[in-house]
Amino acid sequence: MPLIQRPRTDQERRNHRLSDKITAAFDQACDEQDIVTAAELLATLELVLLKTPPSAEQRDNVLGALYACQARLFNLKHDTLTKRNGSSAGAGAESHGSVLAMVVQ
Repeated sequence: MPLIQRPRTDQERRNHRLSDKITAAFDQACDEQDIVTAAELLATLELVLLKTPPSAEQRDNVLGALYACQARLFNLKHDTLTKRNGSSAGAGAESHGSVLAMVVQ
């Protein structure tokens, strides 16, 4: 039995396109290892996608996209921290604390 889908409204189409643009900008920021911009774009993406609760059919797609972006940002932060700690192994605790503060933000 085929699933009957209702046509999307203009507002839903605009939101979808905006979220695609934000996701593309997020991916570009991650590619450029710009953690601050990627984090801000992720927060904006969450606002756009969750300003109205997704329907049951959309929930898995919406949350899956957010989880994927969160995982990518987490990995980017982890990789940045690992690189900085590895390159400054003899720098001491002061350097480690500033890197950790940058990543936590």
